[in-house]
Amino acid sequence: MLEPSSILAPISPLSITHYRALASGESDTASFQLQAIGVGEVALRATASFEVHLGYPGPAYWAFDSSQPLSATVPPTHQEVVVLQQAAYEIGCYQQVDTINDSTYQFQCTGGAGETIGATLERFTDEPAAQAAFTDRRDTLPLVTFRCYDAFTRAMDDPAGTIQHIWQAESLLVTTYHQRMTDTLTLSDAVYLAAVRNGLLVACDRVFVPVVQRP
Repeated sequence: MLEPSSILAPISPLSITHYRALASGESDTASFQLQAIGVGEVALRATASFEVHLGYPGPAYWAFDSSQPLSATVPPTHQEVVVLQQAAYEIGCYQQVDTINDSTYQFQCTGGAGETIGATLERFTDEPAAQAAFTDRRDTLPLVTFRCYDAFTRAMDDPAGTIQHIWQAESLLVTTYHQRMTDTLTLSDAVYLAAVRNGLLVACDRVFVPVVQRP
């Protein structure tokens, strides 16, 4: 059991069952793999249930025990890494985020059907530089709105039929991709929410107000 849940994942690892008999004084071990998706200190506690036999074939009864809390600390890292790691976790992807260089971060997961989903986050020196890169990549593709940001989508020229969703937020340029547009947008939303949660972006939504003309 983990608390808070925004530091390590999964929150509650699947239980491990061992079918074996232990005599008095013997021990057994189980390993759980957790992944850091945030920064800070977290407390971990392990619990085990077991059947106790007082002789054979019995009597017998069920019992359980817990360990003392163990404190673990995840040191600070680049905000961009934390944002992408949390976004990946939200869509059920536990792939590690790769640091391409000092300003570019990405992850990619492959599903059981061979489909791929991933995201790239690029930080530019300032907003005009990010805007210039966005405009250059958009070329003549139609401009759409994602939250309160300018965005566009494009179909990649690959056999898998990958669809990219690219949006610019302040000095950031975010690219998400998948074979289905709905999943691409879901990942974009996960990146946005993680960026707001970690202070990388300020929450925003664009609201369209109808204009009423009076005679």
